[in-house]
Amino acid sequence: MSKATLFPNYALWHASLYEDIWNIVGATATILPFGDPYHGAATATTFTSQRATATGLNATCTWANSLTLATFGTPAPQHVGIIPVAAFNGTNEYATTPDDTYWSRGDGATDSSVSIVVWVNITDTANFRRIFEKGTGAASTSEWSLGITTTDLLQFALFDASLGVVPFRNSNAAVAAGSWVQLAAIYDVTGGSGATAANGITLYVNGAAVASTATNEATYIAMENTAQTVALGSDNGGGSYFSGSIAGGPLGTLYVQAVLTAAQIARLYQVGRRALALAA
Repeated sequence: MSKATLFPNYALWHASLYEDIWNIVGATATILPFGDPYHGAATATTFTSQRATATGLNATCTWANSLTLATFGTPAPQHVGIIPVAAFNGTNEYATTPDDTYWSRGDGATDSSVSIVVWVNITDTANFRRIFEKGTGAASTSEWSLGITTTDLLQFALFDASLGVVPFRNSNAAVAAGSWVQLAAIYDVTGGSGATAANGITLYVNGAAVASTATNEATYIAMENTAQTVALGSDNGGGSYFSGSIAGGPLGTLYVQAVLTAAQIARLYQVGRRALALAA
C-alpha cells in the first residue's frame, strides 16, 4: 500500500481521539496533525493545524525544502498503531508555521502560562535537537523552545529577546532513545516568573513529572511577542534539527494556552499509549 493511500484508512478512527483530547485539555488547544489526510495529503507541501475551539488556531504549516511526507527519507512515514508518524532525518526535514499572537506567551513585561505535549522516538546523537520552538534558537530572536540536549535531557527554555537571557529547566535523567515516549513541558507563571521563571516549569515523561533542575536568570523579565515563526523539528532551519520520529494526527504536537495538571497529562498519556498500541 502506498504512503499516499495508507493515511486515509486510519483517519476514520481519529475523530474520537481528537474529541477525547479536547475533552481533557480544554478550549485553547491546537494540534499539529500531519499525516491526517483531512489536514493535508501525504503529497502536499503543507498541512493545517486542528484547534479545539475558536480560541485555538487554524494555521497552515509548510514542510521545509519543498518536502512532503511522501518525499521524506528513510524510513518512510508510516503508522504506529493508528497514529501517523514521520522520521525526521536531523538535517533538513522540518515544518514551519507563520507568526501569530496565539503562539506568544509573553509581552515583554509579563508571561502567561503554556503547556506543550509531544510524542517522540528520539535518535541518540551528540547534537541538540529542537522538537518545537518559536524562534531561531538564538537568545535575541526566540520566545520558547522544547528540545533534547546533547546529553539526551529534556529541556524547556524561555527567551527574553531584548535582554538575551534564557532561563530553562532540564530533566535530571536522559530521555530513552529508540522507543516512543510522551514528553510534556508546563510553564505555570504562578510557580515562577521573572528572575525565578524556570521554577515555574514542570517536565513530564510518559505521563509523570520527572526530577529536573531549573537554571534561572536574574535579569529575565518576560518573553516577547516577536515576529518569529514556529518550527517543528528544527529552530527554523538554523540548525539543531530533530533526529528521530514525531507523532502526527491526533497525537501531533499539542500546544495549550493554559496549565495542564498532572492528572491531565496522565490522561493524555493513556490516550496516546493506546492509540500507538504501546504496552501498558
